Amino acid sequence: MRSLEADRGSTKSTWRRLAAVPAVPTHYEPHHDRFPIVVVVAGISLLPLLNPKGPANTAPVDFIMMAAIVVVGVWVGTTLTRVHVPYVLPAAGLALAGLIAALAGGSPMSGSIAIVQEVFLLAWCAAITSLCRTPRSLRTVVRGWCVSATAWAIFLIMVEMSGRTRLPGGTGGEGGRARLWFDHPNLAGNYFAVAIFIVLAARYPRHPVARHLSVIA
Repeated sequence: MRSLEADRGSTKSTWRRLAAVPAVPTHYEPHHDRFPIVVVVAGISLLPLLNPKGPANTAPVDFIMMAAIVVVGVWVGTTLTRVHVPYVLPAAGLALAGLIAALAGGSPMSGSIAIVQEVFLLAWCAAITSLCRTPRSLRTVVRGWCVSATAWAIFLIMVEMSGRTRLPGGTGGEGGRARLWFDHPNLAGNYFAVAIFIVLAARYPRHPVARHLSVIA
């Protein structure tokens, strides 16, 4: 009997010690994602910086996006957050088609660069979707997009009013169409068109007058 009571006492003390051990966090705590959000918003805000070009068709914004991918990856690893990878099947199909074309074509190097670009964009999408897991983080990223696109639109209007269609490091306009640092005026138009939909969908700025002025800009 004494041995049984001793075993029970030791078992209870063992459970008490285990209960005192702090649990390993399985999700990030509020406000632990501030720095990743800042870096991702910076990458989204600087999307128009596609010129001047560097090696392998790289652009200045690519380095910010790469930094955001790394920061979000470290954040995911330390907080044990689940990774979401959207468009994985379409991206895999494009990468496979590009690989086949690169091997069969006469310029495998350019084909390999295209595959790397597809993987890079897929990682960028995964970083954004993995980070925007709460209403607060999604709201911050979307609002950063709205504000930055409006700022770029105002900047473009000021450039046009000054008559300086060719920007330092940019490529100027085509047929009177400005394009900031985008590769083509149509690409600039697509950027601002998507930004208009984002502003309307997010209803930001909150004030209707400011929101309408943002869309008009």
